[in-house]
Amino acid sequence: MRHALRAAPPALAFLLTASLPLAASGPLPPLTLAEAEARALARNPSLAAAGLAVQAAGARARQAGRPPNPFLELEGENFGGLGGLRGTGAAEWTISVTQPIPLGTRLRAAREAGDRNRELLDLERERFRLDLLARTRAAFHRARIARERVALGEEMLLLAEEFAETVRLRVEAGRAAPVEAIRAGIEVTRARTALARARRERAAARASLAACWGATAPDFGVVEGSLPVPLSPPPWTETLAALACSPDARLLAAARERASAVSRHERARVVPDLELRVGRRRLAGTGDEGFVATLGLPLPLLDRNRGARRAAALEETRARLAEEAGRSELVAALRASFERLAAAEEELAALREEVVPAAERAFLLVETGYREGKFGFLEVLDARRDLALARSLFLDTALEVLLARTDLQRRTAGMPALAGGEDR
Repeated sequence: MRHALRAAPPALAFLLTASLPLAASGPLPPLTLAEAEARALARNPSLAAAGLAVQAAGARARQAGRPPNPFLELEGENFGGLGGLRGTGAAEWTISVTQPIPLGTRLRAAREAGDRNRELLDLERERFRLDLLARTRAAFHRARIARERVALGEEMLLLAEEFAETVRLRVEAGRAAPVEAIRAGIEVTRARTALARARRERAAARASLAACWGATAPDFGVVEGSLPVPLSPPPWTETLAALACSPDARLLAAARERASAVSRHERARVVPDLELRVGRRRLAGTGDEGFVATLGLPLPLLDRNRGARRAAALEETRARLAEEAGRSELVAALRASFERLAAAEEELAALREEVVPAAERAFLLVETGYREGKFGFLEVLDARRDLALARSLFLDTALEVLLARTDLQRRTAGMPALAGGEDR
């Protein structure tokens, strides 16, 4: 890897080597971001449960709009008494059907409240789906950057070992103090320890990624992808406009609409149902038969549903205030995410175009000068540490950019302008 660094221009050597996709190792196939998202959506049980909740709410909404069933009545009179009314010989029987007839808008209001509840659950499912995708993308990016950190650790270990060998030869030639060989060996140990830590972090990141679709261990090979290139964030006006289409903003409006529908339903319940009874009666004395009909209407004197109507009205007001407060919070959070992304993009550009190339050039010059006796041991150590720090900071910022893009994309429900920006 060091030879590739020297062959390439210093300004691009690390960026090119870090961005090259690694070959899959072992029998497990490599994993792309699209495949990780597909696995999470297909295997996450909570997402499936949310879909079933939406279907159940739709079934309840359809049921809420159904009229009440009729009921059959059999009425007997003048039996089981004394004298001529003893037994059932003088009994008169009436068989009838009673049908409650809803008045007003109660059924329509109940169906509308059920529809609003189903829409709310549907939006909650969509929000959960976007949250799941955002978590999967974040885990994928962490695993991908962890892969790059291992590659960086391997390269820095190789550089430390080669430098230690150079110091050993200079010590044997009497051109350097023996203490320099000891310190060079310490740097090799530090680089080896850093590489071991990077490998452990890579294993943890891969396990976290596999957990997004319920796997208890990584069931994939290398995480494929490239480092991000700096981009200009989309205009703030477009970003703010995209917020209105997100399920977070639509959920606030849906909660208010559901509360309004429930309030209308509670008001509609004040109007009682009309009961129509139609039947046929047989007179025992003459054997004649005739029809009977009855109309009944409950009098809303003792119960006018005042408590439920008051509670529904208060909930409607609360939902309206919650929508106003929620929209302000969403805009504030979106602005913070937007500014965080803009700052990370600027830092990434500076590291990619200035800091990392300068650290590479400085290291190559100092290392060459040390062999020629122009620079001392400490200057080489400082240059190597500066190079490692610059490259590590580049990876930190690259991850910050990827996570900030993921966060802003989640808040805008998948804004297309945030989907690209990677070396291919």
